[in-house]
Amino acid sequence: MQLQERAEVQEDAIATLQQELQRVLAEVRGLRQAHMTYQCLRVVWGLTSAWPPQRDDLRKERAVLVHNISSLFRTAQEELERKDAEIKDLRARVAVQPLPPPPRLPPGSS
Repeated sequence: MQLQERAEVQEDAIATLQQELQRVLAEVRGLRQAHMTYQCLRVVWGLTSAWPPQRDDLRKERAVLVHNISSLFRTAQEELERKDAEIKDLRARVAVQPLPPPPRLPPGSS
């Protein structure tokens, strides 16, 4: 493989890794937004806990929602950890693949 072809292959690989990194970062931002939504729902849950006892149906529904949201939050946290590890791996892979030196010009050509 010629030096120019090898450089192009490495540049393509780096571009692909950078695109994947951008995709992963966007996904992480979405998960963080889900976490903020969860925090807002926890505030609402705290407010509803002061309602009179005759609203048992709402309390039961809230309990189901809190359980579901808690499960989603745990899943989001696990996904964030997985994505953070993936980002770390992608950054390490990009850092390990140095660009090749530029091709040498023949003597006398400037």
